[in-house]
Amino acid sequence: MLGRKADEPTLDFSAMSEPSGRKRAGTQKNYPLWPNKEAKRLAKRLKDAETVRLETGFGPSGPPHLGTFGEIVRTAFVAEAIRRRGYEPTIIAFSDDMDGLRRVPSGFPDGLEEHLGRPLSAIPDPFGTADSFSGNMNGRLHEMAALTRVDVDFRSASEEYRKGTFDEAIRAVLKRADQVREILAADLSAETMKDWFPFMVICEECGRIYSTRVLGFDAESAEVEYTCSVPVGANEPCGKRATRSLLGGGGKFPWKIDWAARWFALGIDYELYGKDLIPSAEISDRICREIFETEPPMHMFYELFLDESGAKISKSKGDVLAPTEWLRFAPQESLSLLFFDNPTQAKRVSLGRIPEYSRDLAAIEEVYYSDGADDQITQNARATYRFLTFFDPPDERPLRLDLGLLLNIIGGTGSAEVEAVVEYLARTDQYAAEALGLPEARDQIDRALDYYQAVARESEIGPESETITVAESLAIERLAAFLEAGDAEDEVVQGEIFALAKELEIKPGRLFRLLYIALIRQARGPRLGGFVNVLGRETAATKLREALERFATPPKIR
Repeated sequence: MLGRKADEPTLDFSAMSEPSGRKRAGTQKNYPLWPNKEAKRLAKRLKDAETVRLETGFGPSGPPHLGTFGEIVRTAFVAEAIRRRGYEPTIIAFSDDMDGLRRVPSGFPDGLEEHLGRPLSAIPDPFGTADSFSGNMNGRLHEMAALTRVDVDFRSASEEYRKGTFDEAIRAVLKRADQVREILAADLSAETMKDWFPFMVICEECGRIYSTRVLGFDAESAEVEYTCSVPVGANEPCGKRATRSLLGGGGKFPWKIDWAARWFALGIDYELYGKDLIPSAEISDRICREIFETEPPMHMFYELFLDESGAKISKSKGDVLAPTEWLRFAPQESLSLLFFDNPTQAKRVSLGRIPEYSRDLAAIEEVYYSDGADDQITQNARATYRFLTFFDPPDERPLRLDLGLLLNIIGGTGSAEVEAVVEYLARTDQYAAEALGLPEARDQIDRALDYYQAVARESEIGPESETITVAESLAIERLAAFLEAGDAEDEVVQGEIFALAKELEIKPGRLFRLLYIALIRQARGPRLGGFVNVLGRETAATKLREALERFATPPKIR
C-alpha cells in the first residue's frame, strides 16, 4: 500500500532454523512484478520507437549509499522488462557534480570548509585518490554499478554543461524567465524571489556558485552581469563584478529547472524518484511542458530507505550503508531482492535484514529450480528470480547453506571455529552434509562466523536482562534435569517443554523465549526439541543452569 508505515528492523533467524533438510527455506512470498507493469505503461508512450532512455540521478555531496545503488538497480529492472518488449534501453546515471558544497559531510577530513559554495567537481579530493571531490564519489558509484550486470552510461553535469548539452535549454529559460518565475513562485519564499534568477552563475574570481547575484542579463547572447556578494558559510564573497556567458559551463540551473532541462536535453523517457521528490517532480514536469515544450518522462516514485531510528538515510550525516557491506555477508541476489521487494513500502534497512532476505532468496530459488506445479505463485517466483539475476540465472541451483541455522549453531555452541559448525551441520542437515566438501560451503560458513561477530552479537539478549519468576526458574531447572536424565526423541523433548509450561502455569511463548535466551541469547530460534538433541543434551543442560544464575529475580517482599 502507498504510504505504508516502514517495516520494523529485524534480526530473526528462526524462520530459517528448523533442521529438517533442504525444504527449510520457508513459505514462498509472492513478490509483485512491478517492473512488468512499469514496462507496459512505458510501451504505450514509446509506441513505434526502438530505443528508450531511462535516467537515475546522483548527488555526489557524499558517498553513494544503499539507496543510491537501489535506484540504479530498480531502474535496471524496468530496463530489463522493457527490453523484453522489444525495445533497446539505455540507463543514464547523471551526477550533479556542478552542485556547490553546502556542508562538510560527517567523517570527512578537515579543510573542506574553505571550499563551501564551490562546485563539487572543482574541489580537490579530500582523500587524495581522485581528481576532485565529486570524482571520488562518482568513482564509488562506478564501483557499485560494477557489482551488477547492469550497463550504465555515466554522465557528469560539469562535463555536459561545459560541452554545451544544456545550451539550448539555457536560451529557452532566459527567454521565458518570467514564465519560469511564475511556475516556481509558490515554491519560493518572498526573500528568495527578490534576487531570484533562473540560473546559478559561477564567480570567475573565487569559483563559488552560491555567492553570486545577477544584476542583469541578455537573453539573446545568454550573457549576464553579476556580482559576487553573498557569504557562503564563513567564507566572505570576493566582491567581483563582471559580465560572463552562461553557455559552456558558466554555471548551472537551480535544481527543479535543472531536472527538467536534463530530461529535455538528454531525451529521457523514464525516471524513478523518491517520495520526497514528488513536489519537485510536479514542478519540473510543468517546466518541461511549458518552457521546453516537450513531454516529461514517465515516473514512478518509491518510498525511502530509512535507518534503524526511522530517519531518512543521509549522506551528509554519514549514516550510510554501502552495498559492499551487505555483500560481505550475503549473495548479490539477496541485495537485488531488497530492491525488488515492494518499492512503494518504506523500509528500515540495516545489516540485520540479511538473514530475512537470504531466507526469502533461498525460497525463491527452491521454486525456480524445482519441477513443482506451474501455478500462479510458482510463475511469480520464477519471474522474480529472473529479475534478481538480470535474466541470466545459473544453469544449476546455487548452493545456499541456511544462514539462520548457521547463526543459531554459532550462538548455541559459542563456537568461533569453522570445524565445530561443520560437525554440527553434518549431524543435522543432510543437504548441508553433502555439500560441506565444496569450497563455497566453507566460504558461506566463514561468512556466517564473520556476520555473527560483526552484526548478530549486537542483538544478543543476556539472561541478566530478563526477570524471571519462581515458577519460570523451576521450569528451566526441571528441563535441565530432564535433559540430563537420558536420551529422548525430539518430539518428546518438545512435549516436555509444553508440559512444564502447562503444569507451572507459564505461557508457552514466555517459556520458549527464556529458553532461547539461555541457549542462543536470542528471543526466538529453532525448534528446541531437535536443537537441544543436536547441541548435546548435557551441553544444553549446562547452558540452562548457567543462565539460571544470571537471570534476574523479582525483589523479595519483606
